[in-house]
Amino acid sequence: MSHHRNPRALLTPAMHSVLDRISRSPQVPLHALTPEQARMVYEVGAGVLEIPAPKLQRVESFTILARDGHAVPVRLYAPSSEPLPVLVYFHGGGFTIGSIATHDVLCRTLSHLAHCAVLSVGYRLAPQHKFPVAHDDAWDAVQWVAAQGASMGLDTTRIAVGGADKTPRIYEPSTGTLLATRTGHGGTISAAALSPARPTIATPA
Repeated sequence: MSHHRNPRALLTPAMHSVLDRISRSPQVPLHALTPEQARMVYEVGAGVLEIPAPKLQRVESFTILARDGHAVPVRLYAPSSEPLPVLVYFHGGGFTIGSIATHDVLCRTLSHLAHCAVLSVGYRLAPQHKFPVAHDDAWDAVQWVAAQGASMGLDTTRIAVGGADKTPRIYEPSTGTLLATRTGHGGTISAAALSPARPTIATPA
């Protein structure tokens, strides 16, 4: 396969503009920042490459209780009010940065294109919250969907678990099988790692 001598010539004017702005911006590597600073930088820059957000019939923010009583923020997206399968989504950020807000457009787009509900989970972040707090929040969110999702108009017989970046480690394929085994609500749970580098889908037997 031949390679273009000048890959930049293949870019659209809009992407040229994005790359030019990035190159002119004095960026400090995230690893050189404190967690709080890195989160702020990530939040500010999250919209640089965003596409227009699809309009959805339902976008609702609320909290669910974790096992220790912590109120975990979540946001539910759905293109209609009919009972829909649900994707429980965990944002990227290496367990340290990222939020529901930084992945808002992505979740809206997933809901719109897949015609499913998406529940984005604001799990607690390191280093303030050490392992296994994020995993516990994730598991508690899936348990809540399995037990209470029907009251929110969700089809709890069809539950998927997904995310990006390092976050798929919350629900490795073996964990996906464990979730399906332990929910006890008769549903089917699939795990999907939405990573451009190594996209994987694991469906429990």
